[in-house]
Amino acid sequence: MPCSPAATASAAESEFYALLKAEAEAYRELLDSLPRLTGRVYQDEFWAGVQPLDKDGDPPDLPEGWELRVRFRMNEGDAESDYLGADHIDGGTFFLRRDRFPGRRLQYQIGVFNRELVEMPIYEDWASARL
Repeated sequence: MPCSPAATASAAESEFYALLKAEAEAYRELLDSLPRLTGRVYQDEFWAGVQPLDKDGDPPDLPEGWELRVRFRMNEGDAESDYLGADHIDGGTFFLRRDRFPGRRLQYQIGVFNRELVEMPIYEDWASARL
């Protein structure tokens, strides 16, 4: 007798979460060595910017080989292909022109990347600020 679609989906979810947990455990030491990041938002008439900071409010001291990344989105439901990179970086702050945000919210995600150790950046949760 064939499995129901719900049972198949449940099995696939269980397998996915088991794989995710195993990957997290495999990389636990690496993840624990990285600082938890937050951001300070700057804005003026033309620009909005995010400066990544550590939990103490200081520029992060990253392990050798790691670099900061910040990406932006206009709306919560945007596809990853619609995310935006900074227009320019100045003094550790990632800037984007304000006119790229038609709404009144700047949504950003701070991450770190080391091309020798991981395939893609490791990002914190999305954060937002009123423009």
